[in-house]
Amino acid sequence: MNAPTTAVTRLRLLRRRQTALYALAAAVCLVVPAGVAGVVDAHSRASALDAEVDRSATALSRAVYYDQGTLHLEPLRDDVLAAGPTSVYVMEWGANGALVPRYGSARDTWLPTPDTLREVADETSRDQETVLLDGTANDGRPLRLAGAPVWNGGQVSATVIAASDPADGNADHAALLRELTLVCLILLVAATAAGHLLSGRGMRAALRVLDQQERFLAEAADELRSSRPVDEMGRSVTDLLSRARLAAGTQPAEREPLRLDLLVEQLVENLDTAAEISVMASPCVVSGDPELLSQAATCSATPSATAPDRRSKSSSARAGSR
Repeated sequence: MNAPTTAVTRLRLLRRRQTALYALAAAVCLVVPAGVAGVVDAHSRASALDAEVDRSATALSRAVYYDQGTLHLEPLRDDVLAAGPTSVYVMEWGANGALVPRYGSARDTWLPTPDTLREVADETSRDQETVLLDGTANDGRPLRLAGAPVWNGGQVSATVIAASDPADGNADHAALLRELTLVCLILLVAATAAGHLLSGRGMRAALRVLDQQERFLAEAADELRSSRPVDEMGRSVTDLLSRARLAAGTQPAEREPLRLDLLVEQLVENLDTAAEISVMASPCVVSGDPELLSQAATCSATPSATAPDRRSKSSSARAGSR
């Protein structure tokens, strides 16, 4: 494998690596905000659910009351919170420490297990303030519950419990995560494609240099295969290097006034060729690089190596200055 081919292969490999790095950076920039959005949404939904059950339990615990040791639940019949989507239970402590259900507005499928109701009542009685707990319904679904104390004199004798099913909120959260994932995948594909195109544009200059190098090597090989004397071979190499530097932009072309007709006549006289070449040139002054013009004239005047029988009888070089 020659050097230009190896260099092209390395450039292609570099382009793939740059595309992969661009895709990785884009993935990080997309996944991190999406993950933060997912966490914030989950926290917001959980906070909203806690606020809902806390508001219901606290408000309804203030609506019911004890009068001469009797718990009055009549206010619950007219309260919108008791008839709302949040399930409401009232548990009262009996004389022997047993927990007696006194009110329930939940559907059967939302009925918390006895262990869950007792845990909420125990926490409320111990803390003597509204508590928030996770529990389980009798069908196994998770519930979020709040318990608020009901005071009878100086002690907590009952607990108002509000329960809500987080399934709807969880379903909406899962839908949001799916949408975020889909959007991130679309944007990631678009960003990767854009990075691939940009990396390709950035390597066009390097590919142009490699193409110039290949052309230079091809010309050098043709020159070296022609079996010329050492001095002409040296001049050929010098000419090739000059053209390569000019094509690469590392050596600017010099411009100076010169007699083009005299330059051509001198080159023809110095040619070592069997061809009969005559030049008829009128005086002509041009602005250009003497070395490059000499190379161009030499290439035009030298017979082709692949056609040794061809003879140029005469050539006419006429140019005008502007």
